[in-house]
Amino acid sequence: MSAMPAKILLTSENKGVHPRQKSGCQTQHANSKTDGSFRRIALLFASAFILRLLLLPLFWNQPLNIVDEQHYQKLSQSILENREFALFPHEPTAIRPPAYPAFLASVYALAGEGNANMVRVAQIMLNLLTGGILFLLFCHVSSKETAFLGTAIFLFYPSLIFFDYLILSETVFIFLFSITILALVYGVDRPSALILACAGSAIALASLTRSITYSLAIPLAALLVPLQPGRRARAIGRVLIFLLFFSLGLTPWAVRNYRCFNAFVPVDTMGGLNLSMGNYEFTPLHRAWAAVSVKGHESWGDIYQNEIAGLNEAQKQATAIRLARGYMLEHPFLTVKRSIIKAANFWGLERTIIAGMQQQFFPKLDSIYFKILFPPIILLAYIGVTLLGFTGLACKLFLERNNLDYIAAFFILGFLGLHSIVFGHSRYHLPLVPLLCFYSAWSICNLKNIWKTRQKLIISLSSAIAIIFSVAWIYDIFVGSIENIHKFILNL
Repeated sequence: MSAMPAKILLTSENKGVHPRQKSGCQTQHANSKTDGSFRRIALLFASAFILRLLLLPLFWNQPLNIVDEQHYQKLSQSILENREFALFPHEPTAIRPPAYPAFLASVYALAGEGNANMVRVAQIMLNLLTGGILFLLFCHVSSKETAFLGTAIFLFYPSLIFFDYLILSETVFIFLFSITILALVYGVDRPSALILACAGSAIALASLTRSITYSLAIPLAALLVPLQPGRRARAIGRVLIFLLFFSLGLTPWAVRNYRCFNAFVPVDTMGGLNLSMGNYEFTPLHRAWAAVSVKGHESWGDIYQNEIAGLNEAQKQATAIRLARGYMLEHPFLTVKRSIIKAANFWGLERTIIAGMQQQFFPKLDSIYFKILFPPIILLAYIGVTLLGFTGLACKLFLERNNLDYIAAFFILGFLGLHSIVFGHSRYHLPLVPLLCFYSAWSICNLKNIWKTRQKLIISLSSAIAIIFSVAWIYDIFVGSIENIHKFILNL
């Protein structure tokens, strides 16, 4: 009898088992474990789907009371009825990015024009699909346990669930943004020109949904070069392909805008107006987004009617940028002060659903039970995910960095920086929540082990994060939103 090549340890699991039988047992155990993981994931997505279906009747036939919803609805109807992108017949506009109205028009073409209920159903399915994309991303960069928990937090995050029922661009944008991040991480971890080309196309589509990613594409490309292993020249070549496909994705819309306005407008004409509204004489120090209508004027255009008389949208945007830049340079200290407050507003307590309930935008939620139940759930989920998420990201950047961490930090800082200059609203941080869900899960799964060796680091980082956000939230409650809180309580 030949000698065994290696010693077999006799344990309670393999004692008395022939090697071949043992191998079969291990395979069977592995298959059982895989089946168990699949069942668990299937149960997670089924539960998320059922929860959304249970909430759907609360928003069925919900009137479009939010101004942005009304604009998107008009634009989608214009696409279907007149084959043009316009708020008013035969008056082409680029005031909004085109992708979300096109999404609405596609749903209406299949389900019937104006059928917002089918849009809500479509957005529910799209959100679940986003969960699948995020699970793939999280599995790629971390353990399956962390990936599962991060996906679960995302799928049951209250604000994102409620946004499935609103005719707003968040659900579609988060879907495209998640595809972008997945392609970016895969494209730099396993350097591939093809995957980075897909990332370029994805970020172009995301930019045509919410224009903020358009402004970040070029600095993002610069970041992608050092993240890739191998020769620098090849990395630069792959990044140029990323930029090429990003540009190709925007080109048809930019060409259309040039024909309409005789000017280069890559996405929309709202950015310049927002910049000016966030940086001019009548911009409120608190809640700068409320500058749309101030001091008895109906709009920013009413105030600057002499400067913009006779101008088209692109020319108005250029004028708005010029006026904002001049005001910021003339008032540098006020600009810095405002920017700090706007940054706090950006990470302010999530208010969209709560404010909508207060203003009776959601008739079926106009009940004391919902007003008592939903706001605490929304706020506590946000506070927990934010504190855990930023703690996890900070710890990972110090201890075990990977390319997702760099890309996540880039987008978080990029979104924050741009909105701090323009005007920050808590709704605008929602696309970053999926990333915070992952880092929250990482915190829960890993901090216990890290605590044993790096207590001082964790205490320092978590304390700093808690202090910064506590200051922002206390400011938000007692300065920016105190009147609205009083009204909400009185209306209970």
